[in-house]
Amino acid sequence: MKVLILEDERPAADRLKALTQEILGKNLTSLKILSSLEEAEIFFQENYIDLLLLDINLQGENGLHYLDRFLERTFHTIIVSGELDYALEAYKYAVIDFIPKPVTSKRLAESIERIYPEKKFSLSAIPVKQENKVYFLKDTSILYIESQKGMTKIFCKEDKEYTTRTTLNSLEEKLSSVFLRVHKSFIVNIKEVENIESESGGNYYAKVTNGETLPIGRSFYTKLKEQFKRAG
Repeated sequence: MKVLILEDERPAADRLKALTQEILGKNLTSLKILSSLEEAEIFFQENYIDLLLLDINLQGENGLHYLDRFLERTFHTIIVSGELDYALEAYKYAVIDFIPKPVTSKRLAESIERIYPEKKFSLSAIPVKQENKVYFLKDTSILYIESQKGMTKIFCKEDKEYTTRTTLNSLEEKLSSVFLRVHKSFIVNIKEVENIESESGGNYYAKVTNGETLPIGRSFYTKLKEQFKRAG
């Protein structure tokens, strides 16, 4: 589990770090402490996480406003703050919990247990921001996902398409087991694959229920074939 602590008071950040290490134990794979929204913006350009522990008051800036700019997030958020007046507002941003300071081990553990029953997170829906709206795309509505020129396109039933800046690698880490990487540029919903086709020369393709044919990388073929048989 990858955790980011966004807290500008070092003693508070160190306490959160110690409590998180105590609670997660060997399930904690990485932990980073940052103290400003500017640092967080740079960090997220090349990194993904499972859980954000966020203080609201960060060097005079409101941490909730950061979440507002980052609605297409594939991580869970727990607010840890002494700013109790923001408690109700925080839940508008789909946070898991609001923990008032000072934080206790028991209170933090209760919050983490809500979202961490196993070693790997999976998203039942992908948040995608389109203009001024955020859509939550359910597993059952997604056919396949494609990486295109620095953007990621999500192709859904009823000929609907959505574009996000969330990378294919990040989505692969979070999506449920019905999704499988079949190519460096494609992830497919196994339940939406009608058949697997082959051509001379060892080229393979997955035909999706909307009629599209996706290339299958050779290194992904065996796993896809096995998963396809199980799904059938």
